[in-house]
Parts: sequence; structure tokens; C-alpha cells
Amino acid sequence: MVQIEGIYCETPLVKTFTLRLLSGNGVFLPGQYVRLLTPVKDGSVDARDYSITSSPSHTESFQIAVKKIQGSRATNYLHAQAVVGDSLIFSGPLGQFTYQDGAVDSLVLVAGGIGITPMLSITRFIHERATKLNVDLLYSAQMPSEMAFLQELRDLSDRDPRIRCTFTVTQPGLEIWDGPRGRIDRAMLSATILENYPTFYLCGPDEMLNYLINIINDLGIEESKIKVDRWFG
Repeated sequence: MVQIEGIYCETPLVKTFTLRLLSGNGVFLPGQYVRLLTPVKDGSVDARDYSITSSPSHTESFQIAVKKIQGSRATNYLHAQAVVGDSLIFSGPLGQFTYQDGAVDSLVLVAGGIGITPMLSITRFIHERATKLNVDLLYSAQMPSEMAFLQELRDLSDRDPRIRCTFTVTQPGLEIWDGPRGRIDRAMLSATILENYPTFYLCGPDEMLNYLINIINDLGIEESKIKVDRWFG
């Protein structure tokens, strides 16, 4: 059981929820997720999985980021009805899409849309650690206003020379954006490889992941160095 301790707007469609554990401890690996049970109108509950965004160094509570999705009763409840003080049932942590200290020499994190959530936990964790690991984060969203945690990631990159971030938008429309445009492509991925062959962590929509995997394979990266977390909406 967890209790909602804080609710914060990240973008017009994404909210962060701080969840305090009412029993047990919050031991998890960066990249894992929880299964949250939320009440719905007919008195039943709806189960949905949410990646943990906080660093595992915090054990009394953890954070998730929830994107409002049309037709999803769970996300609609969290956005429209949930308030600080509410208690929710969860299970977890779950999942094998994880990073552990010392497991890799070089890391590339590639995220599309709300697929940034497990990458944020990994990036926050590495930032806190005294490790020489270099991290390249490539993050794509349709519009600048949909890019959650953009300022935090920019600040982390400015403060920590081990963390390099590239942000790109595919459909900026009339929104102001002075960074790269278009989807993450071969040139961006090639620039992260340099003299070694890093481990790639990919999270995003299915079509994007299939496209990226083909490019990464073509660049000579072994299958064992590609970890994938598919986001199905």
C-alpha cells in the first residue's frame, strides 16, 4: 500500500506522483516499474504499469510519471480524481529492464515520449554515483511541450560532464524550439558509439523501437548490448 504524498504537473498531459510506502521498503533497481491498482466508476479497480522515475537511493517513497491517455480509466482517475492523501494498492517492483552499477562501460539511453520515465530513474541514479560511466541520452517527443523533465535533464547535463543529452522534436508546429528536429536517426546514434560499443537502453512506441533496433544492429552492436522496454500507450 502507498499513499500519495505529492502531485506535480510536468507537461499538460504528464503528472508526477510521489508515493510514500505505508509498509515495507522501497528497494528497486533503476528501470523497474510498479503495477498500480486504481479505483474506477463501477466500484472495481484497474491495473496499469508505471515506470519508477526516482532514484533507488530513496527508499521511503518513490515517484512515477503518468501520461493522461484517452480511454485509460487508470490514468484518467489519477489525473482527474486522485488527491494528496489517497491510498493505493501496488505490486512490485517488476521488470528486467534494469541498470546495475558496474554492469556496463558505456551507456546510451534512447527514449521516445513517455518512454523517458525509466531513463530518468537510471540517469538520476548515475548522477548520484561516484562512477566514471559516460551516459548519452537521446530523447524525442512530438512537440517541446510534450517533453517531460526537459529542464531537469538539461541541468543534469550541465552539472555532470558524464551525462550528455540530445533532445529532438518531430512536430514542433508553432511552438518555439531551437534544437534538433526530426526523429532520432542513424547520425545521432552513430555519434554515441565513437571508440567503443556501448550498451543501448531503448524505451518508446513499438514503431520507433523497431526502426532504432534495425539501425543499431546495422552499426555493429551485438544483440546482447540492446535492452528494450516497449511502451504500448
